[in-house]
Amino acid sequence: MDLHQTLVLIHRKLKEKSQDTNLSWSQKHVLRYLYRHSVSTISELAALEGVRTQSMGATVQSLKDAGYVVGQPDPKDGRRTLLSLTDDFLKKVEATLLIKEEWLQERITERLTEEEIQALQQALPALNKLAADA
Repeated sequence: MDLHQTLVLIHRKLKEKSQDTNLSWSQKHVLRYLYRHSVSTISELAALEGVRTQSMGATVQSLKDAGYVVGQPDPKDGRRTLLSLTDDFLKKVEATLLIKEEWLQERITERLTEEEIQALQQALPALNKLAADA
């Protein structure tokens, strides 16, 4: 099995631990972006996705309706709305991340030898380079 296949399988297993299967790719992308960056605007999100502001507005509205996203007026520019994750959704995300981390840690400790665990740790810098945006 090659690296790509292995990473795909691990990703699938971790995805099984998520509870966001009914969300579209665009909705997931918005939620991930807001989780990483705390706040954004519809215009910024639309530019990131390469879609019209109106299309992103519909995506954001569906996330607001689901209770995942909230908008507040920008204190610097009242014409803009700053979007962020709701506290309830943030708790759900953090709980899901914890479940995924625990699953992965259990798999590592239950299935790998000490030498294999050390090999994984030694491979982390190279894998981080592959995953880096720059």
